Amino acid sequence: MAVIEHNSSSTSLTLGESQSVIAPTSNPFSSASTGQGSAEKKTSWDPVEPAASSSEDVSTPDYPTGLRLWLILISLFCSVFLIALDMTIVATAVPAITDDFQGLQDVSWYGVAFFMTTGGFQSTWGKVYKYFPLKRSFITAILIFQAGSLLYAVAPISAAFITGRTIAGICASGFSSGSYTIVAFIADAKTRPKYTGFLSAVYGIASVLGP
Repeated sequence: MAVIEHNSSSTSLTLGESQSVIAPTSNPFSSASTGQGSAEKKTSWDPVEPAASSSEDVSTPDYPTGLRLWLILISLFCSVFLIALDMTIVATAVPAITDDFQGLQDVSWYGVAFFMTTGGFQSTWGKVYKYFPLKRSFITAILIFQAGSLLYAVAPISAAFITGRTIAGICASGFSSGSYTIVAFIADAKTRPKYTGFLSAVYGIASVLGP
């Protein structure tokens, strides 16, 4: 009779001429609290209870109301009014500007400089509003716009006039897109279309009054 023992496990294998006995290890399904070598198998399949859901209240955004809301809206209306006014006011003044500067070769840039920069820097100001504070960026765009407007208002030559129009156009794209961005922060989804319509109406009025 030969005996083969495996020290790595608790199972011993005995080989004989007429019988072979396998002594298994403890039953993994048996209850560990009994301590008896009974053949009864006990399996516990208790369902896992789901974790208790947290009862946190979803806080609603705090939108401005009353006088504060209307002060913000009036500021946005004035901003859009300035943009539309600058876009259209030069159209009827081009002959007088050309006579004053005596520069017929630059006549096409008087209006194009503003429109080209206004459209070209929309995405740039979108990134500015994404990575920098919205209010400060908006006010900065207005201040630089006013500086550019002052420059082309007192320009002694056509080059200074075009430069001022270019600066004003770059910043006009800033508070043009910023006005509609601010609407999303001061009103809920139901009233945003109404305020956006007001901005568009102001733009239309200024476009008519400008020329």
